[in-house]
Amino acid sequence: MKPIKNAPGLYRDEKTNVVINTNESEYKMILERRRHKKELDKVTSEVNDLKRELDELKTLIKANAR
Repeated sequence: MKPIKNAPGLYRDEKTNVVINTNESEYKMILERRRHKKELDKVTSEVNDLKRELDELKTLIKANAR
């Protein structure tokens, strides 16, 4: 493996050209960020679903009020 300039903890595998991160704490932070993003995406999707359902209920209520 060959170290990447100006990137401590990052190395390039010369056979596959893959970048390898040897900094375990940084790797854990990346995984945690991904987990948070996935969770945020799920909550955002649920909120959008609830908004659509609320709009549908409003439409039904208005239609029945006439």
